[in-house]
Amino acid sequence: MGVRIGYLLVIAIATLSNLGVEPIGSDELRRRVADAMSPNVAARDVVDGLRNLLLFAGWGLAWCITARDGRFRHAIVIATITGLFISAAVESAQLFSSLRQASVLDVLTNTGGAFMGGAGAVAMLHGARAAHGSRSFVGLPMLVFAAAYGGAAMLEIVLPGVRQELLAGASGGAVARLRLAVSQVGWGSSGVAEFLLQVLLMIPAGVFAVAALAESGRSYLRALWLTACGGALLAALLELARGTTGQPIETGMIVAHAAGFVGGGWLAAHWLPTLTQRYRGRARPRMLVAAYIPVLLLWAWRPFVPISSMAELIASFTPGHLMPLAALAMKMDLFSAADVAISFLLYFPVGALSAVWPLRLHGRLAGVLPGIWIALAIEAGQIFVAGRFFDATDVIIGVSGLLAGWALMRRAGFRPYGEML
Repeated sequence: MGVRIGYLLVIAIATLSNLGVEPIGSDELRRRVADAMSPNVAARDVVDGLRNLLLFAGWGLAWCITARDGRFRHAIVIATITGLFISAAVESAQLFSSLRQASVLDVLTNTGGAFMGGAGAVAMLHGARAAHGSRSFVGLPMLVFAAAYGGAAMLEIVLPGVRQELLAGASGGAVARLRLAVSQVGWGSSGVAEFLLQVLLMIPAGVFAVAALAESGRSYLRALWLTACGGALLAALLELARGTTGQPIETGMIVAHAAGFVGGGWLAAHWLPTLTQRYRGRARPRMLVAAYIPVLLLWAWRPFVPISSMAELIASFTPGHLMPLAALAMKMDLFSAADVAISFLLYFPVGALSAVWPLRLHGRLAGVLPGIWIALAIEAGQIFVAGRFFDATDVIIGVSGLLAGWALMRRAGFRPYGEML
């Protein structure tokens, strides 16, 4: 119940912050209700819809993960219905706002997000239970790492956190934007540093893909070929998908992302057989954590340019960044929606691993507390990077992903094998 109440507060803060309630007459109220029931769909509504899906997917996820065993289908229905009522209440409050506009589309996307989150949680739970007792490198299915990190990598390709640029004249629907992007395809303006960074970000996706395929019974060579071919094709298709948002299609980025997938797959196929023979027991999860923390730093601290003055450091501490979820309420673009999902996905496998290999077995938060400290430390380090800052919202999202991964594995029947240290 505490998890559900906590996430309800998250929704309230994200949707009702800076509401700007004003007194209105009955005629104005009727007009606003009529506008809400027959909205005009614009590009901004697509962004709002995606943000709503992500926000309420978390509600469905939280509801179903905390549901009682044997009643997961019922939990999906209840999560969807409660998502509908919560959304209706939020939109009703926005009828009296001078800054927000209520819309039936928001109710539909919020409800859809709750259903998707609940159904996704139940599907992951059943998948984890089916894999219980199967071959595993670290005591949990590497598919957890492959799916979560792969999802973050795909979002980075389509909606990159750093390369946020739109083509001149990009407007209209997705097809019109794609045509414009295709007409201007080129190598791209990204320099060597950005090219190498994108390669490095994709390497873990290739590693986890080969590991997951090897656990399923495929040979390392076949897993490598599947990862290499699938990764190269995916890199090209996702770059085309990037064009539908009005961003340039860069062949240089296709090469970088494909090289990362292939390179990661080769590293896994070449080294995993040796490492699994040499390291056993708690040494394997220790090695995985030691390799994954630098990956989290890579995502969080790019572009790695240090601050130049103490004034710049002080200026990064603003109320909007220190107030939980305030930054999320102020952002209204696809890139911010992707950033939320990426942070959640990156920390999800950390929580899952903590469920089977906690640093210590005793204590109220023995399993997840180290992961929380990692999230805080990485976020705190951003204050020394130019253009970055400590954002309490990012910490909350990362910790939410960590807790969701931990809870999912525990509900799937996985128990600690022992202390990692």
